[in-house]
Amino acid sequence: MAAQLNLDSPGLSERVSTHVLSMPLFAGLNPGAQKLLSRFGRVVDYEKGVDFIQQGEFTSDFHVVLRGSVTGFRRDEDGTLKRLVELSAGEWFGELSALSNQPSPARLSTVLPTTVLTLEAGLFKDLYKASRPFRAAIDEAYREQSLGIHLGVVPAFHGLSQRDLHRLRRVASFERLEAGAEIARERGPVESVFLVRAGAVTFHSSAGGEEQGTDRVDGYLMDNSSFGEAGLWEPDAVWSGTYRAHTAVELLVLPIAAIKQRFADAPEVMTRLAEAAEEVSRADRGEGPQRSPVQGGRLQGGQLHGDQLHGMLHRDSVKGGEALVINLEKCVRCNACVESCVAVHADGVPRLSKSGFRVAPEANTTSKPISLVTSCYHCQTPGCMMACSYGAIRRDPQGLIRIVEDNCVGCAMCVDACPYDVIRLTDPGDAQAENESMLARIPILGKFLRQADSPKEEPRRGIGFHKPGEVKGRAVKCDRCEGLPFEACVYNCPCGAIERKEPSVLFRGPQGSGRG
Repeated sequence: MAAQLNLDSPGLSERVSTHVLSMPLFAGLNPGAQKLLSRFGRVVDYEKGVDFIQQGEFTSDFHVVLRGSVTGFRRDEDGTLKRLVELSAGEWFGELSALSNQPSPARLSTVLPTTVLTLEAGLFKDLYKASRPFRAAIDEAYREQSLGIHLGVVPAFHGLSQRDLHRLRRVASFERLEAGAEIARERGPVESVFLVRAGAVTFHSSAGGEEQGTDRVDGYLMDNSSFGEAGLWEPDAVWSGTYRAHTAVELLVLPIAAIKQRFADAPEVMTRLAEAAEEVSRADRGEGPQRSPVQGGRLQGGQLHGDQLHGMLHRDSVKGGEALVINLEKCVRCNACVESCVAVHADGVPRLSKSGFRVAPEANTTSKPISLVTSCYHCQTPGCMMACSYGAIRRDPQGLIRIVEDNCVGCAMCVDACPYDVIRLTDPGDAQAENESMLARIPILGKFLRQADSPKEEPRRGIGFHKPGEVKGRAVKCDRCEGLPFEACVYNCPCGAIERKEPSVLFRGPQGSGRG
């Protein structure tokens, strides 16, 4: 596994920097972007046969092979291991994860002793925005290398061969919509199949009554969900509801007419697509096996109360990766969870609040009254991490969102970007409290000792990601008791009332109708 990026260390050596900047991928960078790349790029050497990224591992780094060779493998759900790609010097991978914060679709292994240039997601996105040639090269590479893998996630395309997926990707286009934008309207013709690359989409149905409009929330589609497959097998298919972007969303769009034209010389492929699409539609209507969320499943309204699902969506609770849940029937309000949180953190600042969103028994799969505690959800698409310009919020290989305290300058961008209000700012002096002597903590006397010991120097400055600044505060949030073999609030609850749950499981209703 690659070492964590150390922003205190220099970036590329002059010799390596000269070599990297001469590569075609970076040839179009302006002087400012070149300086960023040279300062913050990281070169890592790997021995032969090292699996340095695992399939499904959360990683947001972008990698360029400088020397040696890298092979990408993917294991399908049936256990079949496929060799996807062979990358040599000058080729790259990781653009999908760096752009959309998705887990790695493949396992990456070195074939020879290999040297890799790694760009942190923040640096990669800056280069992607600043340089049109760089962006064009990345998008074309995604279409050639990764799009076939991503298309294989769509249930209707799951049985296609690599050759057929290669042909299919030529008709795909990318579309980005802002929150609230309409994607498809109820009763309109189904003309495309959509795949949610990143973000979230809501499904609304008038449910047979025009007076109800389309404000009723009947479904919630997350990353890698798909919709529109019915158009592949039903000639005059219409949308059974309206689809809207719940957050800013990135879509992969495949026009059905273009698909039919692409495979006009291969009717057997269209037959397979139609059969697979019909099976998907039957499953969505509850007439067949339910689909796995990884294969494009989605959260359905089903028997959940419309108001409850609507509330969950508009609090963004269902888009999180994990929720800390209290069973209100078991909880005796002893406050042991909060006190345990305080006890295991040296600064004495609790990362947990028992206040949260209450959900009725009939509106969740536990059939108990529950409360979603104010605690980090470790989102699949974390707004806090994308809002941070200082590299102070990272995702670790297990998918957990971590705060790098040395890089935090207290700008509060993460606080504003978090939909759950789980991040707070504390005084930067709290960090020094951990290192105070016992004498300095004595009441009254300690005040004078701290004044005498305090250094007379400039305020501490955060290094951050290419944006140094004076530290105004320190962001803290739930860290899952990092370094401990247990999560203190869960471990110390005497009633067993608190546990971790995935919102997508907690609020997954029965499969229902509502897919075009």
